[in-house]
Amino acid sequence: RTHAPLMSGSRDLSRADMSEGAPLLSTSGLFSSLSFSSGGSPSSAKMKAARAVEEANRLQQELDTMKRLVEEVKHEEELRETKDHSSSAACWNCCSGCGILCWIPGIIFLWVAYVAIYCLMSGYFEGTGCVENYTQVLADKYGWKFVVKEVGSEKSGNMTASPDYERWHELKKAHLTDTFIGWTGSKYGYASAEEAPELLYKGSKIDGVFEQIPQKLRGVFWMDGNPLPEVLAVFQYGKYYSDEQILIAPKVPWGWAFWGEEHVIPNYEDTCGSVLTSTCVGTAHLYNVSGKNIAQSYTSGVEDLWVIKIESAPEDEKLFARLQMNQNGDLTSRWVDLPPEGVPQDYTFEEEDDGVGPAGTRFFRGVYFGCGMVPPWRYGYTAKKIIDEDGNRVQPYFDEYMNFMEKNRLIIMWEADGW
Repeated sequence: RTHAPLMSGSRDLSRADMSEGAPLLSTSGLFSSLSFSSGGSPSSAKMKAARAVEEANRLQQELDTMKRLVEEVKHEEELRETKDHSSSAACWNCCSGCGILCWIPGIIFLWVAYVAIYCLMSGYFEGTGCVENYTQVLADKYGWKFVVKEVGSEKSGNMTASPDYERWHELKKAHLTDTFIGWTGSKYGYASAEEAPELLYKGSKIDGVFEQIPQKLRGVFWMDGNPLPEVLAVFQYGKYYSDEQILIAPKVPWGWAFWGEEHVIPNYEDTCGSVLTSTCVGTAHLYNVSGKNIAQSYTSGVEDLWVIKIESAPEDEKLFARLQMNQNGDLTSRWVDLPPEGVPQDYTFEEEDDGVGPAGTRFFRGVYFGCGMVPPWRYGYTAKKIIDEDGNRVQPYFDEYMNFMEKNRLIIMWEADGW
């Protein structure tokens, strides 16, 4: 009888291949030999066929298992490759970050070293070199001494008019309270925050002097953001040299107003700004002092001068000026003994436009060290004109000043020893 082949491999099984006792299929020992004898019973053939099917299913399961193992191995290899790549990238990122972190302090160190060496070589710490004395040209032309109280002479201290002493006494009598004589011999009194700006304006506005002051420097300025307890200042009583564009403003009475309260710190939380750009971050510490002592200390030198060197066109463009102090009226040397002690400062006075106040009423008051290179960005506070040249309040700056004061009083020097 004829048997159809159960499986076919590389060739079909012929009749001769199915002789009794010959193996039907053999695969590397995995299959048991199956043979059909010519005389075998149908039931025996069915049993063998069932065993073959069972064996084939078992092998299929083993094959599926092997496939899964292969897939798992491939997946593990892919995960290992991904992890190795991630580790390499993380290591590179870490090294890059470390490099950046190392470069930043390195650059800062080199910059600080450069500034220190430059200042040392240029004579900065002696007040020479990169720290220019703006009044030397006046000393060469008029003599070394600016005589603050001298009027009508040909010397450099020639003021075109003296202060109005009678007006000073009238203002003091009508508006100042708790007057006292300081340890310098100068006379002081307390004024309300609302009245103080107008008192400074009236006390320092002298006919024959006021008209010569550049227009943008007339009026009363609020030092918004100054960490020191200096609140108001005026420049309108002084000597202006138009050829050199230099204004000398002496420490005349009614020229300055100081924080009048003791150990009362103003609220700067809303307007102070960043520690990197604003000086007012020191306000809480520096205002926690006696206002009376500060006022006397800052006005003790009646012959000390504020010098404003204008470097722009005074009226036709935004004003830019540099400031310095000269002690005892000496025009040959700028004062370098300022806090921090012995470190000269480089001040600027730069007109700004914030789109809020009128033009010519807002100025950036830069404060720099190290030949103007420290810090290497804008650092200082804002001077806002709150009384204009006509004696009118400048809004919104006047209201901002009143909010800052919170009804605290100010101290004004109303008469100085010798005036």
